[in-house]
Amino acid sequence: QQQQQQLFSLASTPSPFSQTPSFLGGVSSNIPIPPSLRKKAVKRSSPRIKRTCPVCQSYGLKTKSGICTVCYCGTYNDIAKWWRQGGHKVSKQSGDPNMDTVIHELKYSVKRGCNSNYSCNPSTFHFEVKSKQKCTRCRSLYICKNHPEAVLKIIRAFVSKDS
Repeated sequence: QQQQQQLFSLASTPSPFSQTPSFLGGVSSNIPIPPSLRKKAVKRSSPRIKRTCPVCQSYGLKTKSGICTVCYCGTYNDIAKWWRQGGHKVSKQSGDPNMDTVIHELKYSVKRGCNSNYSCNPSTFHFEVKSKQKCTRCRSLYICKNHPEAVLKIIRAFVSKDS
């Protein structure tokens, strides 16, 4: 019986491992936090400003245009298709091509166009629309019309690769 009481008293004595950590509302620990970790925790004083993609309303990048990676990569792939199908001829003849020419070429010379005859509105490429219902070609054309500096940057990258 005395042995049972000793075991019971040992089991009821709190150990460091049986206590709930202080960040969960339990007993605070006496373990000091190194200064290097304290600085990291205090470092961010202002909240992050979230940019919105002007095309699909998702999270935008910290670029001049603010276009998100999905929209940028989709446009990049469409420009790459155009480039492989002869876009390099148009670009090399006149330096930076006219955006109207690029839009016309994307509409009619690159396969897999729009099912709605290029009459989609921006809501068809909103980030919450299901991928099978999105019109990615109209999204690329929208970027060409409204953010030509991003498209010219892509085209210049292709020109420099070929040089």
